Amino acid sequence: MPVRKLIHLVIQNIARSKKNFIFSAIGIIVGISALTFFVALSEGIRERVVNRIYPIDQLEVEPLGGASTTPQNDAEDSGFAGALMGRSHALDKTAIQQLKNTEDVAEVFPKMRARFPAKVETGIIDRRMAAEGFLEGLYPNPSVSKEMKFYEESCSIVEEDMCRRRQISCKSNSECPHEAMECASDGMCRPRRYWQSFVDKSKSQPCTTNTDCADGTFEGQVCAYDRWIILKVANRRTLKPLRIALDTLHHDQLDVEMYLAVAETGAIDYQDVLDADRAGAELWTIQSVLTQQAQEAVYEWNVVHRAFSSVEEAVAHVQTLPGTIREGVCRGAQCSLDKAEGSLNHWVYSQMYENHISGNCPVSQYCATHNVLTRAGRCEPYMPVAINPLMLDFYNANVVSQLDTQPLSNECLVLGLKGYLWLGFSFLRESQPKRWQRLRWAEIVGFSNKAMHLGGTVPLGYVERFNQFYLGSKSTQYYDTALLSVPRNEDVANVIELVQKQGYELSTNSRDAQKAAQMMLLVTLTFLLISLIIIIISAMNISHTFLMVIYERQREIGIMRAIGASKWDIRTIILGESLCIGLVAGILGNGLSYGISRLVNGLADGLRERFPVIPDDFFIYDWTLIVGSVLFALCFCLIGAWVPANRAAKLDPAVVLTRA
Repeated sequence: MPVRKLIHLVIQNIARSKKNFIFSAIGIIVGISALTFFVALSEGIRERVVNRIYPIDQLEVEPLGGASTTPQNDAEDSGFAGALMGRSHALDKTAIQQLKNTEDVAEVFPKMRARFPAKVETGIIDRRMAAEGFLEGLYPNPSVSKEMKFYEESCSIVEEDMCRRRQISCKSNSECPHEAMECASDGMCRPRRYWQSFVDKSKSQPCTTNTDCADGTFEGQVCAYDRWIILKVANRRTLKPLRIALDTLHHDQLDVEMYLAVAETGAIDYQDVLDADRAGAELWTIQSVLTQQAQEAVYEWNVVHRAFSSVEEAVAHVQTLPGTIREGVCRGAQCSLDKAEGSLNHWVYSQMYENHISGNCPVSQYCATHNVLTRAGRCEPYMPVAINPLMLDFYNANVVSQLDTQPLSNECLVLGLKGYLWLGFSFLRESQPKRWQRLRWAEIVGFSNKAMHLGGTVPLGYVERFNQFYLGSKSTQYYDTALLSVPRNEDVANVIELVQKQGYELSTNSRDAQKAAQMMLLVTLTFLLISLIIIIISAMNISHTFLMVIYERQREIGIMRAIGASKWDIRTIILGESLCIGLVAGILGNGLSYGISRLVNGLADGLRERFPVIPDDFFIYDWTLIVGSVLFALCFCLIGAWVPANRAAKLDPAVVLTRA
């Protein structure tokens, strides 16, 4: 039968029995709408709620007993036996490499938390805000950069248009008129790509001359040699010649600075050795001695100790240093603040901000001093910080109402926001002595779901250096957790088993993510089962409807057979009618599902201020879901009409017409 005639007959037959077919299609419409509604809802909640709080595209592992567990000797009871005995294997560099070699693991990114007190302070819109500061170091990786780039891309359109209108040429970032601009490769000032700044620009790079630092990680680097000195003397009055010698020390190739951090009377004790280890300092004594415990610690911690019989001998040693120092590291140029940070009222944020830019450092840098007691330091880039988007939601939902300030409408408003970390200072515990307190300025460069929920996440090298400065060199040997990248979801279970055999366990975040994923899967399967039952019942109803229609059209079918219609023609007509019902029902079901989803989103608008995790849209509808659901409806309509179609095709025209 020609296709045109077939379509004409199908439409004509449906129009004649439209009441029966409408009631049959209602069940399919309800089933398909329920199916697409719950699938879109589960996908939306998984991507926009669960994955936002507990990213499920990664595994985070930690030693057995938690990240804060004291490391044990990995040489004993390693592997599966150690895990069975409850041994906690430290996450050191060897362990990170072992995890990288684990089957189905693509990459491993170590994380380390700051283990010292700190205060954070910044200004948002019209409010100064200060709180206990929490830091976490994460090894920069493509996954974090991709997230940060995604958030930032929506912010760049207006800035790009502004830059095109201004057309400012440049050779370096300092020639651009605003900190939100950078000198691009085409020699023009372009909007700054903040997400590209999430790198450790302050890491050490060996050098012998300033030319070795010309292509350094930031502008204006020099080849520097810095050393702290912890000095114990018999009489402090005789130190003036030594201070002058240190201040006037000059090297032809290197920028040398010897900082006299401690100059006290008495003997070198054990705490002095620990302080020297954490600051990378040398211990000097002038007519002084080391205690027995300090002598043992010097050997254990491999700290340099220089003993002088007089100040003149110490001055002579300083004068010989230019001839013995051969190598340094690339660092910023020396700078000096107007006032020592410790002398300012650090409760007045404006004073701290104005003072920190007084060191004559290049754009996007500040003067990082030795401690809050001195004005001298070196220029450094602002420390890049990534924060979790949930922090912005928390600010809008809670802080805005309590402080009666303006909400932040989107993430773009806080990119480039600067603030300082007062390292060694605490609201909640005893602070470090001021000689060990430092100010380090930072700026927000992006958002990532992998960032800690309360605090800032910075490149790993910063936290490693901070921990060493406050806790000593051994504090950087172990990581707290590690992020494992597993490309395929079906391999996650196998990776978890292998990791547990090595003596590690999932972190709280990953365990919660696994539970949330399992719960979402269970809920989704439950609703899919309900939808499937509705569709099956609808298919049975369609079968019953077609059986009734065929009974009513027996004589018509008999005449068609008598004038030459084949069994396949009759079967095709019935199945064509079912396909039309399935197509219309599938489209209407998707439309009904989408309409209900808009209603649900509208009802949730009033709850977003109280519940920050509520997304703008709970549902994710993509073309695969819509096309798949329509095909699903067509399949079940065909199944429901198959038996009636075969029965109609087998009718004997002679018997039917004789009976009529």
